[in-house]
Amino acid sequence: MSEHYSQPRTLQMEISSNCNLNCLGCCRTDWTSFDMKGDPRIPKNMYLTLDIFKQIIESPVSIGLEEVQFCGTVDDPLVHPDFIDMVKFLANKKIRTLVHTNASLRTPDYFKTLGDTIYGKVQFSIDGLENTNHLYRRGSNFQKIMENAKAYIATGANAQWQYIEFPWNESDTEKARQLARDMGFRTFKCRRDRSSTPTPGQYKEHISWHLRQVKMTWEEYKATKEKNIHNESIECFSREDGMYFISYDSKVWPCCFLRNADFQQSGTYKEHYDRYNLNYGENWNSLKHYSFQDIVENRFYSEDLVDSWESKSHGLGPKDRLIRCTSTCSKSNKCARPIGNFKVEVL
Repeated sequence: MSEHYSQPRTLQMEISSNCNLNCLGCCRTDWTSFDMKGDPRIPKNMYLTLDIFKQIIESPVSIGLEEVQFCGTVDDPLVHPDFIDMVKFLANKKIRTLVHTNASLRTPDYFKTLGDTIYGKVQFSIDGLENTNHLYRRGSNFQKIMENAKAYIATGANAQWQYIEFPWNESDTEKARQLARDMGFRTFKCRRDRSSTPTPGQYKEHISWHLRQVKMTWEEYKATKEKNIHNESIECFSREDGMYFISYDSKVWPCCFLRNADFQQSGTYKEHYDRYNLNYGENWNSLKHYSFQDIVENRFYSEDLVDSWESKSHGLGPKDRLIRCTSTCSKSNKCARPIGNFKVEVL
């Protein structure tokens, strides 16, 4: 028996269900994010409340907390109406803050306030220049991003430019790096796209290809996931980093991957939902029903999750391995980690 992590050093937070963009690689634009009627599984206007946020930070479990990362899977944190208050709360407690944003929302005045308030840094996710950034980050406004970034940097706060390189923007990489240097960004974080995200002109063909894959039966899909499971050890990045993931519906997950299953096809299978309800109760990880400490001390985290990594099969039992653990954190799938192969350059 071995616990997942009793006192996290890092919390990743998804504080709302809203975003101002529709990026190609997001759950919002992935066919698996839609139910059988064609409706998205991601609701609108749901927020992690400021009260629950404060309860998490002030929990006895959070005594060793070093950093909060606002990097939800479906939101931009700046959409949240109380976001500045959250940043202030963390700054007063000297807990580092890392903000991921597309920066194509709010105003320069807002970003100035953020820069004056934050104890940490903002990561501006900008994947190209004026003629290319919007191809992936659909709905973005490059000029607005630049104005907001300049206002933030002018406060002296730490700014990082994150750049994902695709076939259509690779010719802009060096220009973007130089622009970041000229503007006063402290670091430039870059990696090659690791997904199967298509070029914008191929998007319809990409979706059609995936729709054809739906014809695969669950048994066939499961068989592909269980291939070589007997030989695959689990290297959980979340446990290594002492981390938990908080979702906008106030639930505590080990990582973004298990949370993401809610929006993907794997979230409809018994191995995802039924095992939790059968073994721990319907609201076992809900901060609306239990304290953060109660959830972290739940048997799932204190015993079953880590033990399940030794299992040789997936299933509904508390000690059966989760399919998401195999597909994302088995030894051969290290590249699926969120840190990917980013290279950070000090400017």
